[in-house]
Amino acid sequence: MDSTGLPLGALLETEYEDREVNLRDDDILVMFTDGIVDVRDSNNRCFGIDGVVDAVNRNRDLSAKDLANELYVQGTQFMKDCPQQDDITIVIVKANQGYLVAQQEQPIKTKKMRVTSSVKYIKKVRSEVEEIATEMGFSPEDVFNIKLAINEAHANVIEHAYSGSDSGDILFQFLTYQDRLEIVIKDFGQGMGAKTTKGDDQLEELEGSGLGVFLIKTVMDRVRYKRTLKVGTELWLTKFISGKSKYP
Repeated sequence: MDSTGLPLGALLETEYEDREVNLRDDDILVMFTDGIVDVRDSNNRCFGIDGVVDAVNRNRDLSAKDLANELYVQGTQFMKDCPQQDDITIVIVKANQGYLVAQQEQPIKTKKMRVTSSVKYIKKVRSEVEEIATEMGFSPEDVFNIKLAINEAHANVIEHAYSGSDSGDILFQFLTYQDRLEIVIKDFGQGMGAKTTKGDDQLEELEGSGLGVFLIKTVMDRVRYKRTLKVGTELWLTKFISGKSKYP
């Protein structure tokens, strides 16, 4: 989109150039007022266009709605206790027809588990996902990787959302489809981090370690987050059965 000209609505009686652009799958159109760009921290540093681009690039796997929310969250976190100087409006359009079709599907089976943030439940949840993945026909390698991912996600929630406390609530949902398994992990804490602490690949030694988001993204086919301004994070993990088609 290489058109140039004045910002929309800047001056009365301004003529604007018309252009047509074809969006491909995974293209993202981000529209915003200068309020998000002009956000400043206590050192008078500006969030700027670079901050917007960086936030979008690092979270491009999110839905358009969640990406707009995440961009707003990062902008408001950037200014911390400094007052907001201008209104902030963000509109995001994401082209992903295959993903929308997949989202409209109904799972063949849904199972829910609710546990506390005690580390003693990590093994129990891991065993549950092993049983589900094996029943669905995943290969032994994929079953192991799914267990590894949920192990790490579970440990991260305990460490980062609940700071190691065993009194928090964690909700797991296992959604089985013809071609994939989707796992939803919902916490009610202050948000997951992406900390990496060590690289051992033995599950029994990983209990509670929190290897981090990088490992989860490596072994799963799709990783998505939904975070709110108030409390909690929702993590969606998707793994396709080998040989089945994948949506974009």
